[in-house]
Amino acid sequence: MYYPSRMTQQSPVATWPRVALMQRLALAVARGMPWWTSGEVRAERIPALIAKMHERHGANAGLSEQRSRRRAGLPRSRLLILAPPMGASVERVPWWLLATEDKLQGESLENAADRGHRIYMRDFELVRLVSAGNGTNWTWRVKPDAWARYVDQGEHLAKAARRAGRGAGRQDPRTAQRFIDRLGTWPGMAGINQQRAALFHTMAVLSHGTLHIPRFAVPRFIPSPKPTLPECND
Repeated sequence: MYYPSRMTQQSPVATWPRVALMQRLALAVARGMPWWTSGEVRAERIPALIAKMHERHGANAGLSEQRSRRRAGLPRSRLLILAPPMGASVERVPWWLLATEDKLQGESLENAADRGHRIYMRDFELVRLVSAGNGTNWTWRVKPDAWARYVDQGEHLAKAARRAGRGAGRQDPRTAQRFIDRLGTWPGMAGINQQRAALFHTMAVLSHGTLHIPRFAVPRFIPSPKPTLPECND
């Protein structure tokens, strides 16, 4: 018989900044938690959500409780929440609940491996791609429909920058450079880097070398801080 335990100092952290959250989502799916659902929660209700998901599903359980759930034939689950930006006033933040099986009572789960039910975060989606030297891995990329718009915009700006470089046209090449620099600030996940590299190469060719193409920094895996117990005020 399995009995849920109280959250402990060894329980995994639930709230993460964007890049770290994207890393944790990819890692959880890769390690056998493809079933997922998501929603939003008011910022002041984050501790209550963490406590509720732990009580209902054992979400973010410590290693000992995870072993107990495995022995009892119960799915393990992980709750991940986008941390509110420091100093920003945010009413609601998104959260994701992942599980090893489609058996969380009261939850309607999707399979991240299904093309029509991928985990997404704004214009980014979690996919399984083949990358040179790393084989098949879970990574993030821009959704195809959204990326098509970026490609159209980038190619248009690159052609305009070439004309401006020749003294023709009214388009300032700095507009294209700002577009490149903005995309360069995106998270350096393998799938995103593949997309940007292809687009930036095309833009460099179309602009005849007018534009400066940045190198992408691959983010290091952000380690877990020491967990702290949330204050839950109902």
